Amino acid sequence: YDQAWDILCERYENKRVIIQTHLKALFELQCITKESHTSLRNLIDTAMQHCRALESLGLPVQSWDTILIFHLTSKLDIATRREWEDFSLKLPTDTPTLKDLSSFLNKRCQVLENINSSKSAMTKGSIKTSTFLTTGSPSCLLCKKDHFIFSCTDFLKLTPQERLNKIRKFHACA
Repeated sequence: YDQAWDILCERYENKRVIIQTHLKALFELQCITKESHTSLRNLIDTAMQHCRALESLGLPVQSWDTILIFHLTSKLDIATRREWEDFSLKLPTDTPTLKDLSSFLNKRCQVLENINSSKSAMTKGSIKTSTFLTTGSPSCLLCKKDHFIFSCTDFLKLTPQERLNKIRKFHACA
């Protein structure tokens, strides 16, 4: 068992390859083309995950703030980048930190999530309306008599499920 473990460690604990893998992932982050809380959240989470991994491997990530900020902001959509520039100019120092950027992006995500959930609520809460124009005298789709289907005694005798099936069959529902 010990020998097998040593072989696995020797093979897979190649620190240089692990570091290169995390750096490559950081530099290959996808650009965000439009405002999206999911894309933004993915960018933040992925970047911070790789930074923490590199830090745990002993790299001085805390001194890379300027480079990481430059790189990460180049991946942002234009509206978020504009907001970041405005935000960063109001900071007390000339050089924002990665923590400043992370905090800003998390707040930006919350704003976009709130906007998105408001849109969803409005869409779900909206009422679909239809207008029907009838010409001539009414003709029941079920019994063919001179009335609308919703006032047909044969139709009203059906169970709700049977009514629904008939309406679907007649394509009477828009």
